Amino acid sequence: MLDALDILTQSHINHAKRAFAAGASGILFSIANAKREELSPADYARFSAPFDRRFFDATSSAKLNFLHLHWENEYVDQFVGFNAPVVNWSVQASGVQVSTVRSKFSQTIATGIDEAKYKDLSLAQIRDQWQCASGAAGSKFILTPGCSVPNDSTDEQLSRLPQVVGA
Repeated sequence: MLDALDILTQSHINHAKRAFAAGASGILFSIANAKREELSPADYARFSAPFDRRFFDATSSAKLNFLHLHWENEYVDQFVGFNAPVVNWSVQASGVQVSTVRSKFSQTIATGIDEAKYKDLSLAQIRDQWQCASGAAGSKFILTPGCSVPNDSTDEQLSRLPQVVGA
């Protein structure tokens, strides 16, 4: 199993490097198995963490890489020291608070907006989520939905976030 994971990791690294050579500035690398329903913390540490770290170390020359996490609180320490300039996750889906991540991570944090409820959020609610997340994250912060917003979001719904931030 570990040999197969090694081969898959090298394939991912090769793919990312080809993307960089073609002009990509970075990657969004999603880790969806740092949850008890997928792997125990010990199994994540054995079967995923070494390969995930290897991928980030091998692609660290990119201008901007995002580490996108589907995780739970008990896995947070496993990602400390990852060679990723931006850490992104859903506060609402994971329960992992911005203050927890900021206390352990020095890199930029990208999160804040509840993606699951995005279609129904008012401008005031988006603003409140922004202020809460940015207050806990400090200056190294990018306001984003925690994960992807619903695919059937309308242009009007999607335009609310730029309205709130003045873009």
